[in-house]
Amino acid sequence: MHITSHVSTNPQPTTHSTDIPSNFKSAIQGGTVLKRGAKGALVKELQNLLNEAGANPKLVADGDFGRGTENALKIFQRQHNLTTDGKFGRGTLAKLEIALQTAATDHADHSHDDHDHSVTTGVSTRTTGSTSIGGRLMSAVDGGQVLKRGAKGTTVKELQQLLNRAGASPALTADGDFGRGTENAVKAFQRKHGLGADGKFGRGTLAKLKEVLQLGVGTSPNGGTTVDNNNGGTTVDNNNGDTTVDNNNGGTNTTNDGVGQAIENQLGVFGGSLRRGGKGNAVRELQTLLNRAGANPKLTADGDFGRGTENAVKAFQRKHGLGADGKFGKGTWAALKKELGVDFKASDPLSDAGLSGTASTHYAYKKGKRLGKIQVVRIDGKPVEINTARSFLKMREAAQKDGVNIKINSGFRSYEEQKRLYDLYKAGRGNLAARPGYSNHQHGPAVDLNTRDPKVLRWLNKNGKKFGFVRTVPSEPWHWEYRP
Repeated sequence: MHITSHVSTNPQPTTHSTDIPSNFKSAIQGGTVLKRGAKGALVKELQNLLNEAGANPKLVADGDFGRGTENALKIFQRQHNLTTDGKFGRGTLAKLEIALQTAATDHADHSHDDHDHSVTTGVSTRTTGSTSIGGRLMSAVDGGQVLKRGAKGTTVKELQQLLNRAGASPALTADGDFGRGTENAVKAFQRKHGLGADGKFGRGTLAKLKEVLQLGVGTSPNGGTTVDNNNGGTTVDNNNGDTTVDNNNGGTNTTNDGVGQAIENQLGVFGGSLRRGGKGNAVRELQTLLNRAGANPKLTADGDFGRGTENAVKAFQRKHGLGADGKFGKGTWAALKKELGVDFKASDPLSDAGLSGTASTHYAYKKGKRLGKIQVVRIDGKPVEINTARSFLKMREAAQKDGVNIKINSGFRSYEEQKRLYDLYKAGRGNLAARPGYSNHQHGPAVDLNTRDPKVLRWLNKNGKKFGFVRTVPSEPWHWEYRP
């Protein structure tokens, strides 16, 4: 490769703004969800922001949310481990803001030092600096340096920035410290692209990263001796001369990206365990986190707890000296959080809704038999069994983000209430009702919802299972039951 460089006598560093306009942010945080078919100034701003975040191909900022915008949004969501629905709401806004801040850091880090170097190769010519990063990294690795855990310096920082651009999840803090988090991100990248997943960044992994990010050029070496660490020597970052040392924090990104909160809520609030046959967002998060912990083969994060997920849980349990039953409970969750260096605090939807401490107790009935007492709270003025209530509140919050308002028309029923409804039915003055003691409304899982609104029914049919709600009576579209 023929490389020439020259220094501009009048460098003009590129400025880069990543501030998300306040009106745009306020609209999304206030509950507006942009999706295909939307038009206007908010869509135009979204298109501009996606372009800043690296949309490829670039979007035409015409304010029309069509297939191209939807596809660009889905790509962004996949890269940042979000639900890939092509809709732009609060969750995607939060990730976009982080991504743009990372991009701003990249520009700021390099605009001062490198804006005045142009690089010419036999393949292409481009200007390094405020519009590109990775020059030092490519020079070092192409020259034989292998970056691995314990390394520090600018080359590591560039590696972390490029891994983030390639979709590292959780996103890495670009601090120039090659710790456990960076090692896991390298391993994940290597596994994804069929490379040996040793967590060391050498020429092979660099070549694949350049291919993925379409990086076609390096920069000329700027002095210093490179050290080949294939044989385990001390790694020296030759841009700043620092010798690597072990670091107790391990480079783990303890500021997690929120993946795992659904698991924490499920296990911490509802108890029990995730196991084969389970479905939903908590399972999807489990699959994602098992992948980060090195699941082999890698799991498809589809929210379906099948044999593959069970085997991955068993493998993790065996590795950590736990009972390998394939069920993911609090003990296995604690070990996984420790492995990944993350932590969460369970969020109880009842507390968020101001319903903590308001529960009353009632006898439950099933198949004509009186069971023990259950706790009941009131939502929309209707009594609802406490665990059903928690999941309903989470489901309603998600629906509201999509512009859909779900309400409860009927929930838990006491024996007396069910008898009253049954008597009305028998007298021809009421709707179909089960005999008292035999209705699923009497032991907790059943709720009747406002599905006369077609938007509510469509949303429930598409999303209800994610929150444990299923439709059990084909002739009654309003009747849903909580069956996690």
